[in-house]
Order: sequence, then C-alpha cells, then structure tokens
Amino acid sequence: MKTAFVAGASGLTGSHLVNRLLESPEYDRVILLVRSSLRLSHPKLVQVEADFDHLSDLDLTVTVDHAFCALGTTLAKAGSKEAFRRVDQHYVLDFAELALKIGATAFCLVSSMGADPKSKFFYPQVKGETEEALKKIPFHRITILRPSLLLGERREKRLAERIFAWIMSRIHPIIPLKYKAIKADSVAEAMIHYAAVPEAGTFTYNSGELLSVIKRIHAAQSHVS
Repeated sequence: MKTAFVAGASGLTGSHLVNRLLESPEYDRVILLVRSSLRLSHPKLVQVEADFDHLSDLDLTVTVDHAFCALGTTLAKAGSKEAFRRVDQHYVLDFAELALKIGATAFCLVSSMGADPKSKFFYPQVKGETEEALKKIPFHRITILRPSLLLGERREKRLAERIFAWIMSRIHPIIPLKYKAIKADSVAEAMIHYAAVPEAGTFTYNSGELLSVIKRIHAAQSHVS
C-alpha cells in the first residue's frame, strides 16, 4: 500500500484526482497540501495546511510514495504575470522539492498543451520553463501531462473556455487526436496509472496519448469483468 501526496486538490483536475485516489485500493493514505482545509472527510485522508510561499520551511514527518501536482491558475485570476509565475512555477517546483525530501519516487505534473520554454507567449513559456526545471529534480520517474482543453464542471465559470468547448464539440471529429479536448477525470485517471509504472525516466504525454491510454485501461477492465 502506498501514500499519495497531492497539491492542487481544490482545482478541476485535482478534485477528480483526490476522489480517485481515495477510491483506489493501491493507496492507504492520501495527504493533501492545502492553503486551507477542504470540506472532505475520509478515513484515508490527511490535510496539511501550508503557506505555499514558504514550503521549504515546512517540516513534515511523513513519508510518501507518489506525488501529484495539479497546481495552476490563470493570468486573469492571478492578477499579474509575477503572481501567475509564482503559482505555476515556484509553487510547483517547491512542492516537488518537498515531495522528494519526504520520499516520493514518482512525480506527476499536469502541465499544458504547447508548453515551451522558448515560446514567445508568456503562458506556454512559463509552463515550459517549469517542466525543464522539474526534470532536474532527481525523482525515479517524472510524468508530465499536457492536456488540451480540460472538460468538466469548474467552481468558477470561465466564459471563454465554455465557448471554446462548444466550438471544439462541433468540430471534434476532424481535430487531430493530440489536440482533442479531454475530461479532467480522465487526466486524473491517467496520472494514477502513470505513477504506478516502474520504468525510470521522464515521460511527457499529450491529450491524444492520454485518451489512448484511458481507452486501453477501460478495455482491460471490461475484459476482466
């Protein structure tokens, strides 16, 4: 049995991830790193309140196996480029360093389609820089997921995403697989799947690859049942 360590549990993908981890027989403890406690209760669940600006000062006596990061914000919500970088880069990397310190061997990150440190655009540039910095942290296995548009019910309504999702649904058949929208719950399912893969190294998967692995997982489950 393993212990999962999660940051970003209150977000769209993170909330699905927590539910799946709590249901999974592979994990007997799920530790959430949160700013303030979430309204969740489960025998497996442990919530640790922390100041994300000072994660290096956090003294945890627990040991974890797999770390999952679904931290992320938007420029509009962050309010500035500096604040966005603090969440999507500094918090992510500080969480990764903390996870390594308390024993995590596998680290899974939800990044973004188009992440590229050399991009001329701020958002994909920050995402790409974060990925490159993460690769230098010596985990046994690093999995980076680059989903396209995430589908699911968010707490906050994003009009632009709703419009884009509607457009994508109309042209879905002609969109190349790697650009297809994907359910946040499917991304969460893929994170748990890849964390358990023993092969060492750094692996990056786009939406098409995530959709394909989820299809294979479901097919295997149907065959067993």
